[in-house]
Amino acid sequence: MMKNFVICCCFIFSIITNANAQSCTSITALNIIVGEWIQQDVKGTTKETWKKISDKTFEGKGQVFDGAGKIQSVETLRLVEMSGEIFYIAKVDDNEFPTAFKLTECSTSRFVFENSKHDFPKKLTYDFRDQDNLLVSVMGDANNGFKVSFTRIKPIM
Repeated sequence: MMKNFVICCCFIFSIITNANAQSCTSITALNIIVGEWIQQDVKGTTKETWKKISDKTFEGKGQVFDGAGKIQSVETLRLVEMSGEIFYIAKVDDNEFPTAFKLTECSTSRFVFENSKHDFPKKLTYDFRDQDNLLVSVMGDANNGFKVSFTRIKPIM
């Protein structure tokens, strides 16, 4: 009886897990990211904008503004599907070359990109609370890092 219960529970867990899982080999699994996202607080504003450029490429831009609206930093971003894998590529002014992070986990509401060889960050997690609310975790070693809570301003088609 117990054996049947365990098999049944494993089967149900498998169904629930597979219902939430998506293929991590196609960039279309990340379509929810397309749009304009913003976080505003007393310290300033953080924006992230994503556009679909092709069936295999999304282009993004990250900007941080101080409380007076002056730009503090800008990142050029890309999501690229190559050889059945997806990469998050970030180019910041401080680095000579872009840094790539491989998509290691995806579901209908969560994307995780990792590069263990990079100094900081090593892991980027996009957690979609719903269609219009996104929590981005930027993490390094020993869970040091920060989080940005975005709200969608508008979708970009």
